[in-house]
Amino acid sequence: IRIWDAHSGELAHTLEGHSESVTAIGWISDNILITGDARGSIRCWEVDNRRCYRYFRPHTDQISRIYTDREEGWYLTASWDGSL
Repeated sequence: IRIWDAHSGELAHTLEGHSESVTAIGWISDNILITGDARGSIRCWEVDNRRCYRYFRPHTDQISRIYTDREEGWYLTASWDGSL
């Protein structure tokens, strides 16, 4: 995952960890990013530290969408396996 500075156009951060294509992302706060991949895995990132602090595989197929609520701090994932 590459995060770019919108003002300068420079690469700000690179986050490495997914072994499959990243298919969905969502910001939970200014520094916390949630990503999902084609294998059904979720990773939670502290962007400033470039650290994955949580990894799990709640789905058996591709994550198609991640919905987030920044005020409440929750996220919901949707997958091609038909589950939320």
